[in-house]
Amino acid sequence: MNIGEMTVDQISAGVQSVLLDHMKELKEAYAASEEPFTISITAKIKPVPEGNRIDIGLNFVIGRVKDAVIRIVNENQMSFLDEFKKGNVEISVGGSDHEPM
Repeated sequence: MNIGEMTVDQISAGVQSVLLDHMKELKEAYAASEEPFTISITAKIKPVPEGNRIDIGLNFVIGRVKDAVIRIVNENQMSFLDEFKKGNVEISVGGSDHEPM
């Protein structure tokens, strides 16, 4: 098999078709975008007995999720709760005239 003008024409028609099929979503995503709006289009061509199979893919982000989790862990620091459970921690309330718990 080979790639010629008919294959290129069908790729172009497929790209136009998929863009028009998703025009509403594209407009909404573009209007909501705070950064440059990116549309990725792929064309996969695979030889099959009938000729060239062309798969057109469309990829764009409708919404943006921004999140962050920050944690600081010190593996060398003993856990207060672990030490309390072992009975290695005493808690007292108030001044010197109260009994330790």
